[in-house]
Amino acid sequence: IPSADISVTLFYATIVQDIVRSAARVVEGGLTQETVAATATLALPFNTILLSAVFYWVGSKKATVAVSYLPYPVVAGFLGSIGFAIFAGSFAILSTTGAVVAIPAGLPELASEVPWQLLCAIAMALSSLLLRVCRFSAQFIAIAPLGVALASFWLSVLAFGADVEVLRATGWLFPAVADQPFWEVWTVQKPTAVHWPLLFPHPSTFLGLGMVLILSLTLRIAGIEGSTGIALDVDEEVKVTGVSNVAVGFLGCVIGSHSPGLTTFNQAAGSKCVRTALVTAVLQLSLWFSGVPAMNFFPRFLLAGILMNLGLVMLLEWMWVARHKVGKCGLLVIYAQVASSAILGLLPSVLIGVAVACATAQAQLMSLNILKFHVSGKSVSSALQRSAAQQKMLTYHQDQIEALGLEGHLGEGPMVKFSTYLQAYIKENTHVRYLLFDFSFVQGTNPSACALLAKLDKTLEDRCIHAVFANVQEDMARRLISFGVAGQKIFKGDDTIRSFQRALTHCEDMVLSSSSGADGWPEIPKSTLTRRPVKLSEDLIPEFIARLAAGLQSSASQVAALAAKGEWTCRSRGATLVRQGTRANALLIGVPDFSEIVERIDVGESYGASHEIAIDRSIVLCAPECALHDELARTTFSCSSKTESIVLVISKETLRELRNTDVDLFSEISAVAARQILRRCDALSQAVELNKGGGWRGATFDR
Repeated sequence: IPSADISVTLFYATIVQDIVRSAARVVEGGLTQETVAATATLALPFNTILLSAVFYWVGSKKATVAVSYLPYPVVAGFLGSIGFAIFAGSFAILSTTGAVVAIPAGLPELASEVPWQLLCAIAMALSSLLLRVCRFSAQFIAIAPLGVALASFWLSVLAFGADVEVLRATGWLFPAVADQPFWEVWTVQKPTAVHWPLLFPHPSTFLGLGMVLILSLTLRIAGIEGSTGIALDVDEEVKVTGVSNVAVGFLGCVIGSHSPGLTTFNQAAGSKCVRTALVTAVLQLSLWFSGVPAMNFFPRFLLAGILMNLGLVMLLEWMWVARHKVGKCGLLVIYAQVASSAILGLLPSVLIGVAVACATAQAQLMSLNILKFHVSGKSVSSALQRSAAQQKMLTYHQDQIEALGLEGHLGEGPMVKFSTYLQAYIKENTHVRYLLFDFSFVQGTNPSACALLAKLDKTLEDRCIHAVFANVQEDMARRLISFGVAGQKIFKGDDTIRSFQRALTHCEDMVLSSSSGADGWPEIPKSTLTRRPVKLSEDLIPEFIARLAAGLQSSASQVAALAAKGEWTCRSRGATLVRQGTRANALLIGVPDFSEIVERIDVGESYGASHEIAIDRSIVLCAPECALHDELARTTFSCSSKTESIVLVISKETLRELRNTDVDLFSEISAVAARQILRRCDALSQAVELNKGGGWRGATFDR
């Protein structure tokens, strides 16, 4: 249901004021009053056409999406402000002078001026609310109070023979208006008297208030969407509003747009289709064409009561019922908007609502929890396979390494909270020597957060704690370096290994290096996975067999006999040996210094590479479940060495023969395969724990 808008009234009033002020400066002495009046009269439909064209352009370009980013409390506050404007405007109708009645300061004066009229308006508004509480149908509530009040008033006038002119003078009826033909809208225009240079609006007025009108229109549509629960295409509504108002402008009229109050009232009355809007339009056109001044027959208190009831319903809906939807902070935004609309007006309240919403959103952002997990070497270890002695050493010094995963958006508040937590933590835990910060779950950051991280890095260095950073976005990495963080501390991943695994492997290498007697802090190597160049040649095969025999705890002759039945191959970096979900027809074997193979599993994550199960510096069997048990490969094996990797390929048929001809060697191969599967389970369990996250409770999973 359409209606006029207070922001539209302000727009036209400013246009007319600009014309009047400019007319005084055109020539000495200004223009004649007739010229100014003719120019201002024509400026109304002219600016209607211009602004309607802007509406159409905004809707066609889908530019109203910006309103979708406004918080729900701001939209609710806007509707509450409209409700207050309607409620406050109802008292101005009762005033015989037509002056705006201040709420609540002007109510005592109004009560002394028209006491019985005010009492009747309040009684009508409260009767509608009472019927609503008593759960009468919406159709009955919409018709009964209006019909009873109108009939009772005129029956009383007829019964007591009251003088209509006296009723107008005392404020019961509106002042009498003479009949006006509908074509007077056009005959009042005097194009010959118009001063055409003044017809065009000032750019500042048109752009400034035009933006306000677009915002007001989109908020009104969004308000209808929120109050009725019906999904609307805001862009299409704005576009159609532009089209219809272009026609209105050419007919010499002013802008009309969506009315949240009347539309909500229409829905509450039980309307579910377009018929009500069409009937309303037909009745309005009929009234306009007839030229009959309908306001001569409606009592003031009747219209005041209708508006008073409508305003109260909207205030209750958006200032009381909505408290369950928006919470305390949202309710603060709504009350701030309604209060500011009562003091400053409707349009400033929108800006205040946006400002309050931004402030509350910033406060909530600063209180967010950004720590996803905090674990030590007891709960997390690199995928690099190490010797038994190295594993024992890392287990002994597992409290020296800790990993912290951050999440969400890193801002000033959360980073201050995190920095305070970590500094308090390292004061109590004096064993920590290496801290790994993982940013894989971070969605964004700002310069202040990077500055605080750099400051935290220096604090850790002063305490002889070495910090490294993994999964850092490029922009964040540049900022950290600009704030003084050493570039060697920021680890990058590639298609074969994640940066988290690189950083964790680096920390473990430093623990092993410092524990073996090295003085000071060892330099960070450029790559922790270097290998000597290897090429497939007859001279290297015996050494390969010797390494494989040692790993399988078998004799060289047993392994040589097996290798004689297999094939040798060289694979380059990144080459896939076995892909997850496929069935390999052979067992591929790699050994240290001749091959480096990464085992990964894809668990369907939406970002990043697959999880690393192992980075092998010992013997690795690629997808043993395929060759030994004829199952699909559960993981993917690929080469990660910077040089070529030598791989021994043993077919399924050869392994079946080995089961009967050399039971001991077959058992050792099965044992290595079982250890790999156990390692796979441990890696998946670790990944699940880190993805679950923790809180601010320290080493969450080390209890």
